[in-house]
Amino acid sequence: MKKLLIVLFSLNFLICSKSVLADEILKGFDAYKNKDYQLAFDIWSKLAIEGDPIAQNSLGVMLQKGEGTEMNFLLSYSWFKKSAESGYTPAQVSLGYIYDQGMGIDQNKIKAYMWWRIASLHGDSDAVTLLKLLSNEINENDQKIAINLADKCVKNNFKACW
Repeated sequence: MKKLLIVLFSLNFLICSKSVLADEILKGFDAYKNKDYQLAFDIWSKLAIEGDPIAQNSLGVMLQKGEGTEMNFLLSYSWFKKSAESGYTPAQVSLGYIYDQGMGIDQNKIKAYMWWRIASLHGDSDAVTLLKLLSNEINENDQKIAINLADKCVKNNFKACW
């Protein structure tokens, strides 16, 4: 009976903490929608540090645009990368864009292709379109390299992605 109570308490705690996180994420989106960028940035910063991939991606967007903070492409890249490596598809698309454009980092079309391939495997239609466009810019050998890297990245659960 004691074990059952511990299990039930643990499940209740997990459900409640997920609900609290969701509420906080939504507060951030409400603030952002109302153009209270500083409040959104503050809310998402706390959650991003705690490891929430949606908040990490949202911070990446704000840093890229300079909303609620100074524009900082390198820090934006860092948050997008953390979110993408947790498997969050919108961040994978954004990370591919950063590599494609060389925003705050060295431009790398192979890495852009790799991240867009991963996002396209998750069904993201923007990533599919961007892959088609990038296919016209890089040679077939680089595409094969990117596909192999994407496959390894997915297989390794987004750990140690090139």
